[in-house]
Amino acid sequence: MAIPFGPWRPDPYLIGSNFCQEALNVLPSSMGKKPFPDIAAISNAVGADVRGAYVARSSSGSAAIFAFTATKAFKFDGTSAWTDVSNAGGNFSLPADDYWSIDQQDNILYAAQAGDPVQWINVDSGTNFAALGGSPPQARYVKAVGDFLFLLDLTSPQGPVASTGRIQGAWSGIRDFDHWTYGEKSSDFFTRFSGGHIMGMTSRETGLLIQEGAVNRFQRVGDRRVWNITRVEGAQGTRSPHSIVEHQGVAYYYGTDGFVASAPGAFTKEAGIEWVDEWFKETVNVSRIKTVIGALDPTRPRIFWLFPTVGNDAYALDHIIGYDKQVGEWFHAETEATFIFKASTTGTTLENLGGAGLGYTLETVPYSLDSDIWKGGAPRLGAFTGDQRLGYFTGSNLKATIRTPLLQLIPGKRAFVRGFRPTTDATNVKGRVATAERPQDSVTWGSETALTTQGLIPARASARLHRFENTIAAGEIWDDIQGIDLNPEDVSPDGAR
Repeated sequence: MAIPFGPWRPDPYLIGSNFCQEALNVLPSSMGKKPFPDIAAISNAVGADVRGAYVARSSSGSAAIFAFTATKAFKFDGTSAWTDVSNAGGNFSLPADDYWSIDQQDNILYAAQAGDPVQWINVDSGTNFAALGGSPPQARYVKAVGDFLFLLDLTSPQGPVASTGRIQGAWSGIRDFDHWTYGEKSSDFFTRFSGGHIMGMTSRETGLLIQEGAVNRFQRVGDRRVWNITRVEGAQGTRSPHSIVEHQGVAYYYGTDGFVASAPGAFTKEAGIEWVDEWFKETVNVSRIKTVIGALDPTRPRIFWLFPTVGNDAYALDHIIGYDKQVGEWFHAETEATFIFKASTTGTTLENLGGAGLGYTLETVPYSLDSDIWKGGAPRLGAFTGDQRLGYFTGSNLKATIRTPLLQLIPGKRAFVRGFRPTTDATNVKGRVATAERPQDSVTWGSETALTTQGLIPARASARLHRFENTIAAGEIWDDIQGIDLNPEDVSPDGAR
């Protein structure tokens, strides 16, 4: 009897399906489950919790990684160290539980948050950030769209009839991001009279403007309005602004009622599945829902959301939930990071691998010397670890745990299980069996045992319902685990010999 490890469905009472009741620290694939890699750090510590990061591109196409804390901005030197590129006028003042909003247009990088004026730096030659010219309004978010720079969720009302409590955004002059005089060079501001704070927007010229409780379509028009913004939904939106991830013109984010996907030409649809959304609501620290951070894996159409679990009040968030668009399955993992983002390698030298650089020896270097991790420009999913170091999800494999749902192996009868056989190339795999008489009962787990040379996980478990678990140790090298197999000699009606 072959029992495949299907999609993750965190439902403890599910009986007799191909779902996994638990699939921790594994990634879905067409073959079953693959290992989830840990974060491999490649830099020194920034010096404080990272609250924003971005991979900018110079005019020559080389990558430059910037990291932001609550008070400082840093640029990675491509080897191991960080150069302080903060505004020379003093420390920044990022509000608690907020993150920086960062975007690039041409060779200029822009950064915004509620505590300071909008900042900019020349990626090619800049040594420090500076306040954006033209007296722009202060804003929480920045976005480059076409020939304009948008500032969103302004911290003070704008315009000739400005009044407190208005929800506003503004855009710059056309191809002139230092020009913010309304009515000149097509610069203007807009007001949303309902829907809550503006949380973000997508990057295409026909795209989405997302509020706390509304979704709007914006479009470039050829008249004096310049941009036309119209509401398409009033019952959707997000309180997690940095959860918004754009892929192929669709915005994926944690919405008012779960994970959703919004496209400019269609109504919002559910991206999550009921049981995934319910699991997330029970697992996330709801009081810090605004700290959920989304990122697109640049090597595969997977979306990752980093979030704090119940009781976690630190900036080192401790869990990931994600969606693999290609396979159409959800996944989750336990990992600690302060920020996650779409990144790339910046390159390093052999000299920098050891000594005062990264501190590796030939025995401890985590990749082969010809790996593209040491070259510049290779796409990677990046993160900053809890100890403030830049890294990529290319490290050793995390400990994997996969469980079947409750299974009634012999209809209408109790079954005696002597063991089961995992279908995997992992050698250091262990397993155990849980039993229950009714789906309402809490399961009782047997002892965990190791795989024998005959490929069997030995067990002695008698019950009406059984659940099977496999674990693969952290650091093990393996490619996939597909399911379990129960041979006729491994299971029989209870009492039979």
